[in-house]
Amino acid sequence: MVKIDFKVPDVSNVDISIYNAAGKLVRKFDQGIKPAGIYQVIWDGKSDNGIKLASGEYNYIVKAGDIQSIKQIIMLK
Repeated sequence: MVKIDFKVPDVSNVDISIYNAAGKLVRKFDQGIKPAGIYQVIWDGKSDNGIKLASGEYNYIVKAGDIQSIKQIIMLK
């Protein structure tokens, strides 16, 4: 499991997208509208289809309104 922390500066619709090293979207979390604050999502290492993914580097994008943040995570089994 991987913890993804993110900050929402203003009331915004929040989406989190996780991509593998090849740039393929593997998981998406629609968080809906969130008030300003600090939040956390737990990723279980599975794709949107429920398939366990391999250990390795993944990138995730947090979109909160007009703000976008890209970070890298490492998932270990």
